[in-house]
Amino acid sequence: MSERTVEIIDQCIDNIYLEGRESGEATRLEVMRIIANENLSLPPTKQLVAPSLATIYRMINGRDAYERAVARYGEDEANRRFRHSKAGFRATRPNERVEVDHTPLDLPSSTVTLASACFC
Repeated sequence: MSERTVEIIDQCIDNIYLEGRESGEATRLEVMRIIANENLSLPPTKQLVAPSLATIYRMINGRDAYERAVARYGEDEANRRFRHSKAGFRATRPNERVEVDHTPLDLPSSTVTLASACFC
């Protein structure tokens, strides 16, 4: 994909998707309109290729999720969606998060410490 196509996509994401709160499809239609207008003045060998809808969404999702939410819905709504008390840390790989609990047990014979690990 050419640098000019990436610039057009970024510009349309900023103006249509983030500020205008339109869908990815509306953003793609605007990208295609701008590319078609620019291709009128370019020779056939240097014409820009229109991106797919998946490419548009991949570039949208490549941006920071919190910043997207602030731009589309406002800071208050973004803070509600990304507050820490909601879901907490999500592990993406095995053994990425471990919780250890040391519970002292008072048994009649002696004091025993029970240790257990939860691999979440």
